[in-house]
Amino acid sequence: MYTSFIVAVADFVSRRSFRAQKAFLSVLRTFHRVNPMGLSSTEEFRWLADCRENLCVRDPRCAAVQGCLTRSLSIAIAATFRGVNFAWVTGFSPSPFYGHAWIEHDGSPVGESLDVKEFNRVAVVKFA
Repeated sequence: MYTSFIVAVADFVSRRSFRAQKAFLSVLRTFHRVNPMGLSSTEEFRWLADCRENLCVRDPRCAAVQGCLTRSLSIAIAATFRGVNFAWVTGFSPSPFYGHAWIEHDGSPVGESLDVKEFNRVAVVKFA
């Protein structure tokens, strides 16, 4: 995996407007190949979790508490070219206010310590 390049692209995109981020994800979706490796759903979830862990270990921008947008976009880029099915999700908790971005697989958040099921969803972009 080209971790440095992927995180640099994700970091660049994360600093753009929400409209630009969604446009980037729309373009990224055109490159998504549906599961060319023939992975089962469980194997896809495990791959996403491993990808998240590796990104957090290798790059401080992904490991940071406020690195959720860069981290989720990095996973989205890597998973797209691997052909893994996932959804990129953004949302917020109203009280106390907290914005967050994360990756889901079959409706389950991948590697999240927060209870994101309680968050109000703002955007969901599915890659399947």
